[in-house]
Amino acid sequence: MLKLGFWVGFIIVSVPIFIGYFYQNFDPFTHRSCLLILLYCCIVALTVISMGFCGIFGSLPLYMRSRKRTASGEVVVKEAADPETSNNNGATASSFKKHRRDSCVVAAAGNRSTAENGDKSGIRGGKGDRCDSRVVGSSTSTMALGDSNHAEIDEDLHSRQLAVYGRETMRRLFASNILVSGMQGLGAEIAKNLILAGVKSVTLHDEGAVELWDLSSNFVFSESDVGKNRALASVQKLQELNNAVIISTLTTKLTKEQLSDFQAVVFTDISFEKAIEFNDYCHNHQPPISFIKAEVRGLFGSIFCDFGPEFTVVDVDGEDPHTGIIASISNDNPALVSCVDDERLEFQDGDLVVFSEVHGMTELNDGKPRKVKNAKPYSFTLEEDTTQFGTYIKGGIVTQVKQPKVLNFKPLRDAIKDPGDFLLSDFSKFDRPPLLHLAFQALDKFVSDLGRFPVAGSEGDANKLISIAGNMNESLGDGRLEDINPKLLRHFAFGSRAVLNPMAAMFGGIVGQEVVKACSGKFHPVFQVSVHCSFCNFILVGMDKLEFIPLTLTLAHYPAEVNAYLSNPVEYKTAQRTAGDAQARDNLERILECLEKEKCVTFQDCISWARLRFEDYFVNRVKQLIYTFPEDAATSTGAPFWSAPKRFPHPLQVSTADPSHLQFVMAASILRAETFGIQIPDWVKHPQMLAEAVDKVTVPDFQPKKDAKIVTDEKATTLSTASIDDAGVINELIFKLELCTKKLPQGFKMKPIQFEKDDDTNYHMDLIAGLANMRARNYSIPEVDKLKAKFIAGRIIPAIATSTAMATGLVCLELYKALDGGHKVEDYRNTFANLALPLFSMAEPVLPKVIKHGDMSWTVWDRWILRDNPTLRELIQWLKDKGLNAYSISYGSCLLYNSMFPRHRERMDKKVVDLAREVAKAELPPNRKHLDVVVACEDDDDNDVDIPQVSIYFS
Repeated sequence: MLKLGFWVGFIIVSVPIFIGYFYQNFDPFTHRSCLLILLYCCIVALTVISMGFCGIFGSLPLYMRSRKRTASGEVVVKEAADPETSNNNGATASSFKKHRRDSCVVAAAGNRSTAENGDKSGIRGGKGDRCDSRVVGSSTSTMALGDSNHAEIDEDLHSRQLAVYGRETMRRLFASNILVSGMQGLGAEIAKNLILAGVKSVTLHDEGAVELWDLSSNFVFSESDVGKNRALASVQKLQELNNAVIISTLTTKLTKEQLSDFQAVVFTDISFEKAIEFNDYCHNHQPPISFIKAEVRGLFGSIFCDFGPEFTVVDVDGEDPHTGIIASISNDNPALVSCVDDERLEFQDGDLVVFSEVHGMTELNDGKPRKVKNAKPYSFTLEEDTTQFGTYIKGGIVTQVKQPKVLNFKPLRDAIKDPGDFLLSDFSKFDRPPLLHLAFQALDKFVSDLGRFPVAGSEGDANKLISIAGNMNESLGDGRLEDINPKLLRHFAFGSRAVLNPMAAMFGGIVGQEVVKACSGKFHPVFQVSVHCSFCNFILVGMDKLEFIPLTLTLAHYPAEVNAYLSNPVEYKTAQRTAGDAQARDNLERILECLEKEKCVTFQDCISWARLRFEDYFVNRVKQLIYTFPEDAATSTGAPFWSAPKRFPHPLQVSTADPSHLQFVMAASILRAETFGIQIPDWVKHPQMLAEAVDKVTVPDFQPKKDAKIVTDEKATTLSTASIDDAGVINELIFKLELCTKKLPQGFKMKPIQFEKDDDTNYHMDLIAGLANMRARNYSIPEVDKLKAKFIAGRIIPAIATSTAMATGLVCLELYKALDGGHKVEDYRNTFANLALPLFSMAEPVLPKVIKHGDMSWTVWDRWILRDNPTLRELIQWLKDKGLNAYSISYGSCLLYNSMFPRHRERMDKKVVDLAREVAKAELPPNRKHLDVVVACEDDDDNDVDIPQVSIYFS
């Protein structure tokens, strides 16, 4: 830059001087003057060349400097500096770093000063954005991973989690830095769940070394890790779970000032004294740092949460707002709102609701939240005078307005003395939480006094802990417990040294979810002292809610039917003639449509097909519907036909200027081309060229059918009703098909398209979302994006790592009892858990129903065994001897025998196993010596009798 300035200045100063001197002393047209002009031009040329040279080579270092890309994640594993080396040499120790950049690993070795950060490795995400990851010899710091790095959510990777949390919660998680202190089993489970959730960074802290004891609880440790620092031994395997998360380690004593780098901190192995110190700092920090203390001791666990003096829960339960379809609204004070009786209302007194789409009483459509009063299953009143409002005519949707909730957490030092209400899980053990609260305090004092945990099975240590608990209880004065239950405390002491992997998994799921709540405000946290429970008898059961959307058969089923016909026309026609029903007629009609009326040869044909499908689905069908049932139509009772919950539809006006219309046509035409094996041109993805192709399509004018029959019964089937002469229609269709087949090229086949939701390049979800949204637009229903459509059409079951981890732990705990044997049914528990609330509700399982028949009795959990590889006849006779008449036998989803089908009698002398292999295509592994069949039976009075599964042993 200095050189550049010099030469520019030289030109600016010298040019006027030279020109003035030239005109003052020389004749412009002399030979000498020409030489001087030439000399000056050379000087100027050299100047320009010099400037260019300096500019180019002066800027080369800028281009040669390493440019660091925005990273998706980084793990830094650093060995602790040798103290002597640091002291003697004043600075450095050798380190090795692994930097993950979009699944690429770059190794860099060098020296790094540890004076500033001790032996902390990796990233310190202070205040959410600070980052310390310097490599020796470079003055450029690693780019901090802020919110911008996670602006785009990998919807395929996080699809199930997105279904639970939503985009906003995921973005908040992507910006959160978490500390997990204590890398025994519980800490590893918590870290694993947070890494899978996709937080910004997780720092693992532990000062201790791996012991052989730890291998029973920490799933990442192996025998080769014994003697290594727990945090360093965990980092690499945990990083493999999600490369987009920064994982770093801390292996020295933790100071409270270091906590300011995190949004949430979790401690799993810390004394109450140290926990109180850290919690006070987090509670008073601005902004507050969410603090969680969790412990697992044998079959007992504890959780304490403090998210600050004022913590706002944005979404208390994670449920969609409740809605109702309005049937009437009165002009009263207060106004009575009645809803249709199809579904019960879920509103409660005090809820806020908003109204929309109300006709007549339009004053309610202002979006103003109104309070619900006197809520009933199908009605409620409003605290509002509607006497001056317009008269309600029809329509209207009432929607709940979810309100945030502010929680005032108190610090640990106060919660120990006054824990408040405990989170109960087993209502048969009301006295347990206060007692276990005392037990964990007694254990803390025991460890503080003796420097160790009670020895497993030691009566002396157990008695000592009971004595400590008794003394602490007496010091509580009026708040002391009447009975400290020495037997329970003895069991607590015996197992307090152990961290069971199932307990770690279960509590790791619960605590991991609490961290998500702390970082996002999504769901209600544990408030405030914990789950202090004995989980000796705890198992989780639950149910997911599935939603279904009907998919068009045009791209999958119909091409498959065409191929079935073309592969063996004679057999297919014979089968349809034999069936002779409406289903056979429909199949033949669809095949004829695909091969004749709707056959596509060029891609323009596919465009035409898609455009006409749009006209049929969203224009003509709606016009026919409102022609048959106009807006003022009435039922046979005189009531308005278009009354709630029905919505009056409106046909769409096709416009190539509407991107959603073009998107539908593009997706449909591309998929149609695939079914016919037509090459897809590149121009189809260009909106203007696609619009021109769409405009070329000739769309026939709509002519309503005066005698059209529209099914209005929701329970009616969609299958065509049988005609008077189905056989005659089928024969005519077969004749037309034979003529059409002769025109097809040799070897013609269609390609059925199997629905695949997870490939965003195949246009499947584009078509599904387009179909759904265009139909929603017909009925003025809010549209959804492609991701939401994927959740519904793909039947994606919402799932998160925390809940699955908890369920896994609970099932394994229940397995302990099953393997131990000898337990009564009262020892087991069914538990319904909701981590969002949080709620844990346990109940004794109900004994299975005992079924009796003659002198026999059984339950659904029993199994009947038949050996010696019987035939179908022998199986039926074996059941006949028990007074049971078998009329249906199936293997999996395949029917092996049914007494209604005459041809099945030909199978009577075949082995059941051979039938399963032949009919059901069963592939039995070599080590498998039996198969299970389901048999439907009835008694001699034709009453169905449920029998257990029958195991057929064939070797």
